[in-house]
Amino acid sequence: MFQRQQVRCGAVQVRVGHRLPYFALIAAGLFALDDARAVVSFSTAISDPAAQATPYYSSISSAIDASLGSWSSYLSGSAALSIEVEITSSVPRAASASVTSGFVESRGGFNVFEQGAAFEIRTGIDPNGSAPDVRLQINPGYLSDELWFDPDPFSRTAAIEPDRTDAVSVFLHELGHAFAFNGWGDLITGALPADYESTWDMLTVFDGSGLFFQGPAAIQAYGGPVPITTGNNFHIGNAAGRGSDLVPDLMNGVGLFRGTRYSISPVDLAMMQDMGVELAPGVLVVPEPEIYLLMLPSLGLLALVVGRRARAKRCRRLVRSFDAMCHMIGPNALCSAEMPSGQRDT
Repeated sequence: MFQRQQVRCGAVQVRVGHRLPYFALIAAGLFALDDARAVVSFSTAISDPAAQATPYYSSISSAIDASLGSWSSYLSGSAALSIEVEITSSVPRAASASVTSGFVESRGGFNVFEQGAAFEIRTGIDPNGSAPDVRLQINPGYLSDELWFDPDPFSRTAAIEPDRTDAVSVFLHELGHAFAFNGWGDLITGALPADYESTWDMLTVFDGSGLFFQGPAAIQAYGGPVPITTGNNFHIGNAAGRGSDLVPDLMNGVGLFRGTRYSISPVDLAMMQDMGVELAPGVLVVPEPEIYLLMLPSLGLLALVVGRRARAKRCRRLVRSFDAMCHMIGPNALCSAEMPSGQRDT
C-alpha cells in the first residue's frame, strides 16, 4: 500500500512517500527528529543474589522505563544509560545515585562535579565506560509489602491502592538524585569535607538554622530561596515551617505519601537548570528580575531573531535527515524536501 507523510517545519516541507510498512515511516520520523529531542536509551539489570524479587522483575523494569522516559522528556542531550537495580537489605526503603561524577569546572578554590548520568546526557561521554551509570537499591521487604506497581506506568491513570506507595513516584524521586539532587555536603549544615563539591553543594547556603538552595531559576520558580529539608540534605521542603508548602513536591525529604502519585515539578526543573542540567527547548525557566523589565521589548526582538535562526537550523537538519533516510529506503521511496528561497543552508 502506498503511504505518504508530510512534515512541516516553518516554511520547509518534507514529503515522504513509499511502499514500505508503517514501521519505516516511524523510523524515518525518529531519525529526522533526533537532533531536536533528547535521545536517552537505557538498559536495566537486576542484581538479586538471593532471588527475593523474581516475581517483580518485569514490573520493576517497566516502572523504571516509565520514570526514565518522564525525566528524559525534559532533558536535552543523548546517552545510553545502564541502570543497575540492587535488591538489598542495606537500605530501609529505596536509594539511588549516579555511580560516578563528571568534572565541570574549578570555582572559588573548589573542583565542581555533576552527577555522572547528567554528565553523560549533556556531553554524550560515558564517564565510567561499561560500568553501570546509575545504581538503584531497593529493600526486598519494601518492594513486596509497600510498593504499588501501576499496570500501565506510562499513562499513569489507574487508581493507586490507598495503603501502598506508587513505585513510579519512588523511582522518579530516586532518579532525581541520580541526575542532580546529590553531593557531599553535610546533611544538616551542607559543610564540605574537602576542596570539592557537586553542582548542588555549590548552590546551597546555611543561614545558621537551615539550608537553602539559591539558584536563580529556582528562586524565580519558587518565589525565594528553596528550603532544603532539615537534616536531610539533597531534598526540599519541611513538615512544618519554612518549606512546608513543598511537601507535595516529588523531591521532598519528608516522605512520599501512600495512595499519591507524584510528578516532576517546575521547581524541580528550575533547580536542575541551575545545576547545569540541560533542559529541552521550551522547558527552560528563565529568571526575569524587575531590573530587566524595560529591556523586554529589545530582548523580545532579539529572541525572535535568534528563535527564527534556531528553527531554520533545525529545519535544515530535518531536511537533510529525511533526504538521508530516503536514500536508505531505496528506489521505492518518493521523497522531496523544499527549502524556501533566500534561506541559506549553512
